[in-house]
Amino acid sequence: MKEETPPEPEKPIISRKRKIIVLIFVIGFWIFFYWYKSFQPPPQTEIPSETPKEARPANP
Repeated sequence: MKEETPPEPEKPIISRKRKIIVLIFVIGFWIFFYWYKSFQPPPQTEIPSETPKEARPANP
């Protein structure tokens, strides 16, 4: 007797429409992310003043 091999599971077929929709979503998200990031203000760094706080006169 000859042993039967189990049938190999078929790969799910992804339609061309679904691939295009996913590709458009990924590209759209990428464009939105970089567009949104361009409107973010750069982080503020504290600029040291020319005169130290100890040298400034106190307000009367």
